[in-house]
Amino acid sequence: MGLSVLPEGRSMFQDSTPVRVAIEFVNAWARRDICTVAAMLSDDVTFESPCARVSGITATLRLLGDFARVVTDIEVIAAFGDDHQAMILYDMATEAYGTVRVADRLVVRRGQIIADSVVFDTATMRPVPADIVA
Repeated sequence: MGLSVLPEGRSMFQDSTPVRVAIEFVNAWARRDICTVAAMLSDDVTFESPCARVSGITATLRLLGDFARVVTDIEVIAAFGDDHQAMILYDMATEAYGTVRVADRLVVRRGQIIADSVVFDTATMRPVPADIVA
């Protein structure tokens, strides 16, 4: 994986600012480290993307785990936030869809993610209609 933003040995529990939580979360998800991802989510987390909306940790972990299978790399472009939320912009390399630019807003309470809203262009994920293919 290309993302290595946190110094070795740092965890969300040592620095639970929303920006650090967001970076560590994306890093863990890209590595398919579902145990770390689960520890970072609140039980009542909500997740929203162009493809799905779910509530609760079980449904969120299932969705994130399924999509993580096609992710090959993450490159963080920018991350910023305040005391309650973070916005992270990254390029997500995938096996099936090429590189997809993603904006991810995470709301954090007491060091855990309570809401995750992901936005990306789904055009590369839709099949090209047969009448357009030359």
